[in-house]
Amino acid sequence: MEGERLYAPREFARLIGRSVATLQRWDRLGILHAYRSPTNRRYYTHTQYLHYRSREQQEGGQPDAARPENPAQPQ
Repeated sequence: MEGERLYAPREFARLIGRSVATLQRWDRLGILHAYRSPTNRRYYTHTQYLHYRSREQQEGGQPDAARPENPAQPQ
């Protein structure tokens, strides 16, 4: 991960078209884990961004994690 581009939650949310609150929820639910800095701040990597985009394309628009807000309800 050394030398890899890192994103703050706001920046990453903007890149993927989601809100920071959604990213925080996904982190809590284990859908998309954020890395933590030594001061416990969330951050995301460029590899995570590429993985998210890849899943989005493979699944026809939105990965399961990005579907309606309550993941406990069946689709």
